[in-house]
Order: sequence, then C-alpha cells, then structure tokens
Amino acid sequence: MSHSTRLPGVRLSFRDVDREIGSSYSSHASERREAWTAGTEVLRHAEESRMPGAELRTIPPLLERPQAAIALAASSGAMNAWTLANAGSFATVQSGNIVAVGFYGAQQDPARVIPVLLSVLAFGLGAFLCAIVVALVEGRGHKYSPWILAVEAIVVATSAALASAVPSMAIAITVSFIAGIQGNAFHRNSGVIYGNTAVTFVVQMTLSALGRATVSRIKADREPVLRIAGLYGSVVLAFAFGAAAGFLLDTVWRAASLVAVSVALAILAIVASGARGEVDPMY
Repeated sequence: MSHSTRLPGVRLSFRDVDREIGSSYSSHASERREAWTAGTEVLRHAEESRMPGAELRTIPPLLERPQAAIALAASSGAMNAWTLANAGSFATVQSGNIVAVGFYGAQQDPARVIPVLLSVLAFGLGAFLCAIVVALVEGRGHKYSPWILAVEAIVVATSAALASAVPSMAIAITVSFIAGIQGNAFHRNSGVIYGNTAVTFVVQMTLSALGRATVSRIKADREPVLRIAGLYGSVVLAFAFGAAAGFLLDTVWRAASLVAVSVALAILAIVASGARGEVDPMY
C-alpha cells in the first residue's frame, strides 16, 4: 500500500513517516501495519489541515484493486456455473448450499444432502487452511498472493482435465475447496470489505450506498458514497457475467468454464509475482 500527500514542493510517504517515528519499515506484517497506522494518522492530519495544495492519495495493494476484485468475482461466477449445472450445488454460495441441505434433509433425501454438505465442508476447510498459510507466509515477510493464485490455477486446471473421468460431485467439492481459499485470501476492494465468492453482502452494500447517496454524497470518512456503490456494483456485475460466460462456454466443451477460470487465475498469479510494491491485501 502506498499513501502520499502532496504539499507545494513536498512529497510525504509512509517511508518518510517511518523515519520520523523511528520505524525500520520492516517487511514483516505486524510491523508494516504499525507503520501504516502511524502514517495514516500523520497523513490524515495533513489532509485535514487543508493547507493549500494538500492532497491525500491512496494506492491499494495489487490484489486489493477493483480490477483484481472484478477478475476474482467473474472467476467465482464461472465456478458456480459448472458446479450448479453438473452437480446441483454451488461452488461458492454456501448460503444456497445450506438451504439445500435443510431442504433435502426435510425430504429425508440423504443421497442429495451428503454431496452438498460436503461442498460446504470443503469450502470451510479451504478457508481454514488458507488462514494458516497466510499467517505463516505473511509472518515471514513474504508475498502469499502469487502462491495462492498459482495453486488455485493448477487445481482448477486439473479438475477440468479430470471432469470427464471422475464423478461430477468430486469435482464440485474440489472447486468448493478452492473457492474457500480464494474467498478468504482476497476480500478487500480498495480498502473496503467485500466478497468475491458470495455476493449477498455485496448486493446489500451496493444498494445501501446508493440509498445513502440520495441523502449525502460523502460519508463521514470523506469517502464518496457513489464510488463505494460502484466498487460493490462492479463485483456483482462481474459475478453475473462470469456465471453467464461459464454456462455458455460449457456448451462448447463440458469443462470449458473451469479452463477459463484456471487461465484467469494463472494470469493473476503471474502479474502478482512480478509486481513491484504491495501485492497482498490487508488480511
């Protein structure tokens, strides 16, 4: 993350702030957060002083930018397209899966309850393991995003290759596991919490921001409300686009949607591995 404030002839960055407060600007996550917190206060004070020419500019980490959020949401939509059409379950929308578990359970249909329940558990396991990996890697000062995206791409590509040879439910459970990893690793869009694997919350926040915009264009923290609505709304549209594209691709070849997802994730992994500056979102 990079913050800067512009005054006439002056450029203040977090690195400068760190020097002032005696920080070593370590790459370790806990120390970075302390530096960012201290720097935010200094920069906010400069912005609030309204000195002539003052400007506060924030550049989020690579995987926290709107473009990344849109790509991840579209990938999630495509994953759901495959699992819904081929296994009758959702890869990422666990609220739908949990409702299905209750519905089929009430019908006393264990043959349908068990596979959907396994998808829910696989999603949770992915999120659980992702949290452990992120904590270990981030604690050592390394980037975790390229590795997580690469693992996702490889597993999804392998699932696509095996789609015709193994039961559809096995593929669906594997994809749900990957979705749990993705949703847990990447859940910030320009600093705001969002979801790229399930969009109920995102739909809520989009309409909430639009409603608020009818009263005030600026939030208490001076963030433009319509900009927030746009960030959330773009994720919703990307999710729907990914689902539609996934369904259409699968009419050409049974696992084409999964191939497209693996390619998108691989591209993100390559970009993240070669990017300069901050890559990982604030976890």
